[in-house]
Amino acid sequence: MGGLLKPDIVFFGEQIPQAALLEAKEMTAACDVMLIIGTSGEVAPANILPFEAKRHGAKIIEVNIAPSTLTDAVTDIFLQGKASEVLIALGRELEIKEVI
Repeated sequence: MGGLLKPDIVFFGEQIPQAALLEAKEMTAACDVMLIIGTSGEVAPANILPFEAKRHGAKIIEVNIAPSTLTDAVTDIFLQGKASEVLIALGRELEIKEVI
């Protein structure tokens, strides 16, 4: 015992585990819609995923308080506002009863 505990997240400056990146790329290639929430769109390699999804025919929906580097480049629908407020309103509009 006595070791250092680390949560299952990627800290700033760390590499994304290879298995997680591969899975993200596979899911990106297969998705019909990608929801992007609260990002500047500047952190690699995550910032390439919307472009890959778009290349495979997905629609890109961005929720953000301000336009990002992705907005004009790849976003199909831009919903401006705080994520919590926009997603609650979107859920109501789509008649989603439960947030997972």
